[in-house]
Amino acid sequence: MDPEQSAPSLSLCNPAELSVPLELQTESELRGPCVNYVSALFALALSCQMLQRTHIEARRNDRPLIGIVSEPGGPSPEGYSYIAGSYVRFIESAGARAVPIPYDLPIDETKRRFGLINGVLIPGGAGTLAAGYQFFDTAKLLMELALAANDQGDYFPVHGTCLGFQLMCIAISQNESLLSSFDAGNYPSVQSLTQAAGNSRFYAHFPDQLRSDVMDLPITMQNHHFGVTLESFRDSQKLTSFFDLLSTAKDRQGKEYVNTIEGKKYPFSGCEWHPEKNAYEWAPQLGIPHSPEAIDVTYAAAKFVVGEARKNFHATKDIVEEDGLLVYRYQTLFTGLHKQSTDEHSFEECYLIPEALSGMPSAVDGRQLIGGQY
Repeated sequence: MDPEQSAPSLSLCNPAELSVPLELQTESELRGPCVNYVSALFALALSCQMLQRTHIEARRNDRPLIGIVSEPGGPSPEGYSYIAGSYVRFIESAGARAVPIPYDLPIDETKRRFGLINGVLIPGGAGTLAAGYQFFDTAKLLMELALAANDQGDYFPVHGTCLGFQLMCIAISQNESLLSSFDAGNYPSVQSLTQAAGNSRFYAHFPDQLRSDVMDLPITMQNHHFGVTLESFRDSQKLTSFFDLLSTAKDRQGKEYVNTIEGKKYPFSGCEWHPEKNAYEWAPQLGIPHSPEAIDVTYAAAKFVVGEARKNFHATKDIVEEDGLLVYRYQTLFTGLHKQSTDEHSFEECYLIPEALSGMPSAVDGRQLIGGQY
């Protein structure tokens, strides 16, 4: 082309610029310059959308594995620890699978499993929350590994329920005398949400109506005899600098306590209450709420816990290694079976985890029991 000659300008939809009279052209010929250009633009936009979606999915783990720390004692027979089935179903309901972390697992194996899972759930139960007791030590080690991972840019969440909530508070505050007694066993309650709850990751999964419901209806299941007073929380610089206070509740005597917390910098969270029980525990002697609103609470909390785990990308090397970790490998026990109507049980079903070590102090040996109430 002559450098002084400009490229021809083509009006994409002007028939006069076509070389063949309009009336003689076929439909496919007419579509050529105009529609093909539009089609190309559409294809380009679609490709960009697909690339964007792929990029988003690449930043989200849709096969999350959440480690649940097993507990000694309770309904498990000698030689076993247990994981209540309600915690397994809780995380499954939002799209995750459970990996047992036996409370007495050797440190090296605990570290190995940490590198293969995408989050940790420290469950409720009953136990002594003090250094030297294997349940406490193992859970605290997992917290320390998570803190180090997050400091290195490896997003790793930890969530504690009831006993797990109390353990997290003791570990962060470095105060084994932190807990106070409360009359909140078997006591569904309302919550008082703080201003911080409005901007929290946890309550972001609660629709506006459900936030109102938890403040107006007794649909959060409390079942504990120990907890953290507001004074103890506020007096601990370590706790207030680490956690935002999201909600409080009151026991039967009107004594207020910390009910929900969330890490300011780290993806740590805790509930003194039991979101899993509403949908998955059915003991008639417990006043567990099972209303539609109560079930919505279970699912909203599960979406939060699993949603946090989706942000982590630890992975097994293949499906065989993955299968070897899963809770489905372990025997279940129908611990809620009633032989007579007056029987009382804390859990409908438990997974039984063979104890890894012998000769270690259990969570309830040798010291006064100071912990949650299942």
